[in-house]
Amino acid sequence: MLSPHEFSMLLRIARAPDSVDLANPAFAVLVEKRLVDDTQVRVNAVAARPALTPIGQMLLSRFDEAA
Repeated sequence: MLSPHEFSMLLRIARAPDSVDLANPAFAVLVEKRLVDDTQVRVNAVAARPALTPIGQMLLSRFDEAA
């Protein structure tokens, strides 16, 4: 289960990935739960831009359907 902060971070990554604070503990949790991919962060820290994994995209689409 995601905390409100983690869910908020997931939405922010989906809608405005450039505004995400990669040092935020919620980001690390999302990476650990495989909802967010940090590959670009590891490859090029200067141009870091997190992205949702297919699992993260599916989770958000299910919330959208329920709304």
